[in-house]
Amino acid sequence: MAGKIITFASAKGGVGKTTGATSTGHGLALLPASGQARGSTSVLLVDFDPQGQDAIALGLDPEPGVFDWFVTGAPLRNVVRETGRAGLSLLPGNSRTRTAETVLRLEASMEDLAARMRSLAEGYDYVVIDTPPSGLLQELAIRVCNALIIPVRLEALGMDGVANTLQMAKQLGQPQQLIILPTMYDKRLKEHEYNHRLLLDEQGQRVAPPVPARVAVAETHAVGKTIWEHENPGLTEVRTAYGQLIEWLTAPAEEN
Repeated sequence: MAGKIITFASAKGGVGKTTGATSTGHGLALLPASGQARGSTSVLLVDFDPQGQDAIALGLDPEPGVFDWFVTGAPLRNVVRETGRAGLSLLPGNSRTRTAETVLRLEASMEDLAARMRSLAEGYDYVVIDTPPSGLLQELAIRVCNALIIPVRLEALGMDGVANTLQMAKQLGQPQQLIILPTMYDKRLKEHEYNHRLLLDEQGQRVAPPVPARVAVAETHAVGKTIWEHENPGLTEVRTAYGQLIEWLTAPAEEN
């Protein structure tokens, strides 16, 4: 049985997609495997952003894994990398991901590409996809996902990004679960407080508890660790927020 595909997407850059994807992917992998007393949940983290920042955030080197799998037809097992974290694997990307997108747009249909994307979930409990702010791979990741998470900075431009991403999701096919994740939230800022209330009024139960702004998050990426590994008291509330997000993602369908 194929696992659940979770896509992080936003029409705006700089909203915390990579932090969200790596934190959620590793957090899911730390859960006990379903129905087993021991063992980890199996998670594949997929980096569709040409910057390759998921690998960097995990202390690894960016590689052309996405290009090799999509364009050259390399078997998935040959391009997936172990991260040194139980249950968490990575399909890495780098600058060649941009070339892959150009080739695929010319040579393959959306239906064929979507079917290929869905095959990523075979053999994993969860697939977590990090996307660039636009492009074919972002569209495909939204099309095939079971859960779409839209990170948003609670500022004017960030709010526009939510509206644009929601419109895209509507056009590509509404996912089973849609979550809006406020990131870098500073409750001292009136603009953040106002926009948070606005989101709650407009989107209601789709809005996850906000992830607070903490300098310690950037420090985790600098040392190649996730929020679950880096020992810093400034991460306590961040872990709580992502823990609640993971509860939403793993709850039975009738609870969502």
